[in-house]
Amino acid sequence: MRIAFPLTLVLAVGCAKPAVEAPAELAELSRFLFLHALDDEPAELEAAVENLIPQILTDDFDAEPRDRAVALPVLKGRFLGDLSIPEGVDAEKQVPRGLSGVSTSSIDELREAITIPNRVCLDSDTTVWAMREFTTDAGCWDSGACDRLEAVQETRKENPIAKVWYDLFISARTLELIDDEEDTVTQAIVTRGWIEEQFVGDSQGDTWDQLFYVEVLVENGANESLRWTGYWSSIDLALIGDDAYGILVADGLAQSAQWTDDYVSTGGPSADCELDINAEKPDRE
Repeated sequence: MRIAFPLTLVLAVGCAKPAVEAPAELAELSRFLFLHALDDEPAELEAAVENLIPQILTDDFDAEPRDRAVALPVLKGRFLGDLSIPEGVDAEKQVPRGLSGVSTSSIDELREAITIPNRVCLDSDTTVWAMREFTTDAGCWDSGACDRLEAVQETRKENPIAKVWYDLFISARTLELIDDEEDTVTQAIVTRGWIEEQFVGDSQGDTWDQLFYVEVLVENGANESLRWTGYWSSIDLALIGDDAYGILVADGLAQSAQWTDDYVSTGGPSADCELDINAEKPDRE
């Protein structure tokens, strides 16, 4: 089944004439989005988001996330901008995945959800503790008066075979995609996240080596938003190969998206989340 999208958005995409060129093919577009996510001048980013929208519109959301997730090219070199691969880590070990979706939340609701400090039951079920500390004014972002938000998220990941802490840096911005011919303004949010070092698990035998992502949210009518995430990461974990890890990434991205919508709609954790959002912080050595 295909999702029926508002005609105004489709027309806006078709008539938009970006001031600059951006890749049309999804693989290269993903790295272009990451590179330009935080540009002071948004022209390249706006062009990239406009090119991304039709890619999302053609997806079949009845298929399982693991079946429709796409492999992406490795993120390295100039596409990292002012960031770098963690010391001692090989960029080529990345298992890059991209996943699109439709959110049942409005773009304003999703903007506010970014400022929920406790991320348990908003991330996937392997995140047992996570807290965002905002380094810019979260209230200003919430109200829509500020178009930038930055945070650091201390995160505890656990599964049956590994446990690890990592620190995630997050920068988000809002965009307005203006179509003068149609006299429309489409709101969008672009978020970039990354870690700056390799993190060693509790067992000292496994590591979380690299993590970079870019998420794009685009309003699609009053109470719906389009979503796309590019995710570049690698771990060194016994018994988990690249294929299995790629499936875990796709399923985790889909679960986080669904749990976010559930949280927005109910004002609390999804009924499917069995984690304790009020758990005390585990020891971190």
